[in-house]
Amino acid sequence: MSINGPASAEVFFVERGRWVAASEGVRPGEVLARVADFVETVLPLAQTRRLLHLGCGKGELSLELARRGYKPVAVDISPDVIAVARGRAMAQRVPVAFLAADMARLDFPPYFDAVLAVETTLPFRGKAETFSKPLEQVAALLRPGGRFLFGCAAWRALPAAREVVYEGPGGRAVETFTFDVPTRTVCRTLRVESRSGAREVCWQSYWPDAAEIEAALRAAGFALRGRWHRYDPEATWTDEETPGSIWLAEWRP
Repeated sequence: MSINGPASAEVFFVERGRWVAASEGVRPGEVLARVADFVETVLPLAQTRRLLHLGCGKGELSLELARRGYKPVAVDISPDVIAVARGRAMAQRVPVAFLAADMARLDFPPYFDAVLAVETTLPFRGKAETFSKPLEQVAALLRPGGRFLFGCAAWRALPAAREVVYEGPGGRAVETFTFDVPTRTVCRTLRVESRSGAREVCWQSYWPDAAEIEAALRAAGFALRGRWHRYDPEATWTDEETPGSIWLAEWRP
């Protein structure tokens, strides 16, 4: 297992030492601009009036896209993270509709031009038998011909075991990843240490390979329109060992 030094990500601790988020996500500055440029290229503004951003985190990318003319509805499962995002939107005077919700319980009609879920493993969660369910849920939110851009530039076909330490003003968090190759199961454990004590949360989910993901997309009614290994329209995917997998798929009911 590799151990990194304190991550550059912010760690947010709110009142009473309650943990909010320990995730690098999309960082401000050059990386954020690169991701936004990529989104703008593959999901042109003229064709993307109604954009749903899933797993928006603290809102950096949603806010940047709004500044560029998009009108995103931004969703994250954590109410505390959404509170941070709303605070940023108010401070920057950028209109973004932030919503705390589980995507499985979203009650929107199928009218979005595009759904965005980057730098998140959102579409890959679940068991071997159910990991494709989120793809079907996304399809139900899109208009015919709507597009789904998702994936992660750090995606690995076989994720390495690792441990990352996050430091913040209210304490620290240690995030541990382990991967079982025969069952393709990834286990993530987060231990949070703050002034009020320590707590630990564990997740376990299936980790499909690229062929399984693309088969699930087709089964859900999507046509694959592009695949890249970094946020560069010229960086098309070549093989399973290439770091990163970012997909663009079109909903064809």
